[in-house]
Amino acid sequence: MARVLTAARCTVHPRHQGDYLKTVLGLARLGRGRGQRIWVFRHTHDATRFIEFTEAPAPLAHRALSSKTAAERGLERKLTSLAIYEEDAWELYEEQPLAGTTARDHGETDD
Repeated sequence: MARVLTAARCTVHPRHQGDYLKTVLGLARLGRGRGQRIWVFRHTHDATRFIEFTEAPAPLAHRALSSKTAAERGLERKLTSLAIYEEDAWELYEEQPLAGTTARDHGETDD
């Protein structure tokens, strides 16, 4: 199966940014068991704008599609109270292998 990725753009008021980052970290920790990885970047010219990249090894392991524990549902609700997400924030993208590359070229291992 192909890896999947979302890039969710959001705005976070400065007074909520610490809680926002802690909440995303909590989600990242809880999602590791399903192979999820989350990265957060802040805009270089507007410190209130962020983008969250969430990657998973397959669609049903991704936080946008997977079944969630009560703790994950709580953290997702908290995120929506701390950040304003753009309308199309949860578009799901599927990895497309490049001709002549292998899984190892993409950082995957044969474990």
